Amino acid sequence: MKALHEEAPLTSVVLFTADHGGTVRVGEVYDAGCWRTPLGDVAIDEPLARAILACDGAGGIFAANPRAHAREHSGEVQVPLLQALSPGVKIVPIAVPPTPLAVTIG
Repeated sequence: MKALHEEAPLTSVVLFTADHGGTVRVGEVYDAGCWRTPLGDVAIDEPLARAILACDGAGGIFAANPRAHAREHSGEVQVPLLQALSPGVKIVPIAVPPTPLAVTIG
């Protein structure tokens, strides 16, 4: 993250998060609102999230589902680091299933 930030200030970051609960079937996009952390809220880049969802077409690779992130901790450890490095950064978390579809999602 720091190397990316040194190139140019981070304004938006897409975070690929794990699915340790086994409930994610496609790329589950946290598409609206904010992500709460102990350091404060981080805005979701809603236009970017909509663009990701729109590029899916009929592929069934992505779905809007903020609830898919409710019990997953892998994003929770990344977001505060982004906040400290680049205050004001926006994010689009995408929960990724542990299947071959993960390569396509990426």
